[in-house]
Amino acid sequence: MSRVDENLEVVRRADRAWNGRDWVSFEALHAQDVFVRFTVPGGATGRVALIEEAETFLDAFPDHQIDFPYLKLFGEGDLVCSVTRSRGTHTGPWKRSDGRVFRPTGKRMEVEMTTVARVLNGEIVERIFYYDTLGMMTQLGLVKIPGGEARAA
Repeated sequence: MSRVDENLEVVRRADRAWNGRDWVSFEALHAQDVFVRFTVPGGATGRVALIEEAETFLDAFPDHQIDFPYLKLFGEGDLVCSVTRSRGTHTGPWKRSDGRVFRPTGKRMEVEMTTVARVLNGEIVERIFYYDTLGMMTQLGLVKIPGGEARAA
């Protein structure tokens, strides 16, 4: 198995651990000082902060899942890129890193998500998540788009 194939498998295993809420495996697949960044304000440095960020998100979307198979999965060197669908139901308070809290809407969201990860020695050392934040907020009813113009709900 090539190094790229091994790195692809690390990302697959991390996403499967997320879906299974297997925090022991999820944590072990990320470096102690992992850096994670999201499309929306927020991010985490280190495993502890990563798990706290994950738990905060899952408090709001406890049924959240990453779809398999990936729509796209490829890598080069120590970089891996995945494109998938992500879905969940907003049933708990969503605490954002900017201090805002969105009350549960009970609505389901489904968005396409792209992740770029850097994998070294079998661990994810950096992970950047990109997803359609406006589409997600619109699906949840947190943003209204009257006549095609977005505004806060």
